[in-house]
Amino acid sequence: MGKKNRVLIVEDDVFLSDICSHQLTAEGMEVEVAFNGIEGMKAITKQRPDIMILDLIMPGVSGFDLLEKISNKGRLDFPVITLTNLGQDEDRKRVKTLGCEIYLVKTSVSIDEVVAYVKKQLK
Repeated sequence: MGKKNRVLIVEDDVFLSDICSHQLTAEGMEVEVAFNGIEGMKAITKQRPDIMILDLIMPGVSGFDLLEKISNKGRLDFPVITLTNLGQDEDRKRVKTLGCEIYLVKTSVSIDEVVAYVKKQLK
């Protein structure tokens, strides 16, 4: 059997991160969860993920801050799916300039849809 895709979830909502983790693991993926931006940065430094699901609003280091740290002139080394409660156009634009193309609003998307986005990005 081939290498499992490595997914990093950076999300401070324990319930949501547990559901995402469970669904992605059931799809045969290796999942690591970080509950804030600092833990997320440590996880990326330790082992680069194949894809990251990122919340933008977290205590301490926000998702915006984390994206700024890992973005290289608007390019990312791996796909990032933003999963947030923020729906403003300026937030979308800011994330896009940092290299993140997929912007999902939590209230408008199901966990199954999130999993489908992850699978599509990993193909």
